[in-house]
Amino acid sequence: MVLYNANVVTMDPTNPRANVVAIENGRIAFVGYASDGFSFPLQGGRVSWVDCQGGTVIPGFHDAHIHLEGMAAAEISVDCSPANVGSIREIQLLIAQKAKGLPPGHWIRCRGYHETNLADYRHPIRYDLDVCAPFNPVKLTHQSGHASVLNSCALELLGIDETMVDMPGTVIERNTDSNIPNGVLLEMEEWLSQHMPSIDNEDRQKGIRSAKDKLLYWGITSFQDATATNDLSQWDEFTTTVDGIGPPLKGTFMLSTGVDQAKFLSGKNHRGQYFPRLGHTKVMVTATAGSIHPELPDLVGVFQKSHQDGVPLAVHAVELEAVAAVLEALRQAGGGKQTDFFAPHRFEHCPESPDWVISGLKELGIGVVVNPGFIYYNGDRYLQTIAEDVLQQLYPFRSMVNAQLTVAAGSDSPVVPADPIKGIYGAVFRKTRSGSFLNLNESLSVTEAMYMYTIGAAKVTGLEHVVGSLMVGKDADLVVLSQDPWSITERAWEHLRVWATIVDGNLLWSQGFD
Repeated sequence: MVLYNANVVTMDPTNPRANVVAIENGRIAFVGYASDGFSFPLQGGRVSWVDCQGGTVIPGFHDAHIHLEGMAAAEISVDCSPANVGSIREIQLLIAQKAKGLPPGHWIRCRGYHETNLADYRHPIRYDLDVCAPFNPVKLTHQSGHASVLNSCALELLGIDETMVDMPGTVIERNTDSNIPNGVLLEMEEWLSQHMPSIDNEDRQKGIRSAKDKLLYWGITSFQDATATNDLSQWDEFTTTVDGIGPPLKGTFMLSTGVDQAKFLSGKNHRGQYFPRLGHTKVMVTATAGSIHPELPDLVGVFQKSHQDGVPLAVHAVELEAVAAVLEALRQAGGGKQTDFFAPHRFEHCPESPDWVISGLKELGIGVVVNPGFIYYNGDRYLQTIAEDVLQQLYPFRSMVNAQLTVAAGSDSPVVPADPIKGIYGAVFRKTRSGSFLNLNESLSVTEAMYMYTIGAAKVTGLEHVVGSLMVGKDADLVVLSQDPWSITERAWEHLRVWATIVDGNLLWSQGFD
């Protein structure tokens, strides 16, 4: 395949621009200008000539933090996102409509609400859901994925009642006048996934295919699944999912801390694996229940085992108390700059990041996976609900880049859509969906924002040798954009689209483009 008549931005500082890309056997064979002496094959035969019509060719986007099964579930769940509902009453109407054609006892899954986007300004509770589906168990998952609401039927089926005590790191909210659960469950997704019936296989496959088609539509050619509940059985499913259902995207899979990766790999290493491949070990550190979980000594042990096994950690730590505990644990475990790792330890999200957090990350050599899309999709809520002094420390991308951290971007989809163009827009212009500014002094250049979705994402995943930039010998994963993000006005970003997505030299998706 030869892509010509293109505005090529390589993300390779030694060869930043070109107008021709040639692909052979799934790898990039040439990047440059026709005038450089590139020997064009004879037209016809097995050579596919692609006229890019002046479109901008860039490396395929890499989403460093998604939840593929969560995306698939969202595709087949009742959509209760802020874009679709604005009150508990609207949630009830959607669930009631879904329940109409279902037999009693059939589970209803819903997803995407956020209490601050509801007119009621509170979580729905069991009794709200009982009204619309009294004979069907209902699970309504929060936008964040860290809370759920169950109706009475679901609570009864799962045995969640007044005698059940909170497990470490979780909270079962109760009625104010008794110990009876009100249906709101915090940080219990792992337990729920183990005790609820699985999604019907046909529905699951339909959801996965739809989710992967969306990733292609957005120009995402590779991704890292960062689901905290991933275990070996899900790794087996993941290999089938990635290879066997829908388009062949390049997936990297995190395992939870409950899996002994060193024993499982049996002498293999992550550098030697291809796609689908194993990545970091995912660690959840929370302060939801009022104390740090896991506790500091246990965290130190997790890091020490990581260093012993040679497998870096991806740490979910959002609350500042949790971040401080993780930094201290890593110091006690001997620091984070492990030269034998395939990639650095990494922090996921890092929303509130004052100077001491950024300094600690720099000191310990920790990479950061941030969520630029949150600025666009969630920014209006942040402006309404977060104190001004905290807003000034929210997603400080400029400060992170100035500190020379390795910064990558992940969508956290299905929390918000995985669209990298919206994420880059948020990072560059710091504008919300309504057009309000959020911490404008932390804005990035287009190149810096694009870096987070290409080279930066590849580095924190240990893949910079194969993806992230357009260089001879790297995988031919490319995206063709309708316009040049480096030259268009802010208003024109509204019309910026992916024209084509190419993986390993194969055109897997296009929009009137071939």
